[in-house]
Amino acid sequence: MSGAANNDGGAHVDDKLEPLYESLSQDGALGTFEAFDEILNTLTKSDIANAHHVALRQMAHEVLHSPDFISLVN
Repeated sequence: MSGAANNDGGAHVDDKLEPLYESLSQDGALGTFEAFDEILNTLTKSDIANAHHVALRQMAHEVLHSPDFISLVN
């Protein structure tokens, strides 16, 4: 997560990303989204973009809602 804070935290931007973080931050790293239009009978595919932001949000949600974390503030 420190790589994310250093690269996407807004305080500064590193010139070089860690290889695993860089691969996750690429559009399409977690696949594609498909939508079928029944009226036009067409299938549209687009890369899933910014998956690393979605993953970071989910991790933060799980930490902030964990019983161990909540017990610290009670």
